[in-house]
Amino acid sequence: MKKSTRYILATAWILVSRSFDAYATWQHTPDLQKEASPLVSVFGLSWLPLLLLLGAVCVYVMYAYYKALFGSYSIFPAEKGMSLSEFAGYVATGRKTPWWKMCVQFPKKAAHLHAYFGHLLVISLSVAGVFSTVMWVLIWTSEGYRSVHSAGLVYGGILVSVCAVYYGWVRRKYRAYAKV
Repeated sequence: MKKSTRYILATAWILVSRSFDAYATWQHTPDLQKEASPLVSVFGLSWLPLLLLLGAVCVYVMYAYYKALFGSYSIFPAEKGMSLSEFAGYVATGRKTPWWKMCVQFPKKAAHLHAYFGHLLVISLSVAGVFSTVMWVLIWTSEGYRSVHSAGLVYGGILVSVCAVYYGWVRRKYRAYAKV
């Protein structure tokens, strides 16, 4: 798939799914009393600051993804012979390091950080969009789902799915790296 098509589809999905989630949340809890997002439940954001913050995140993700796809900076190593763990660590931090350090280290170069976040956050928001859309459809249509619905179930499912999709993306990139 062409980069421009991938960019348009990914950003359109993020915008549509985030907008749908906001609309459905408004329909379900206009006063945000039932909202489970920590931005509301912990930090107490009301609608305007919440929408401004989420809008800013979406704009940043679209910018970072654009830079990651079309910019000249590559998050992938030039050095050959890295293991999958070292490759994953390099992609996340910009340094040859084991994969688990991606959880505790950030890239030192801003260009690497933006390019990495461009890939990671588009994956994260795309997966969250699938989960929130399916969640709202099930809340509206399934008594069985409503009886088991919880923030832990939704956030846990998103976290596990993002990790699985991200791992698959890193594996595909590693296979391409190892071939050359």
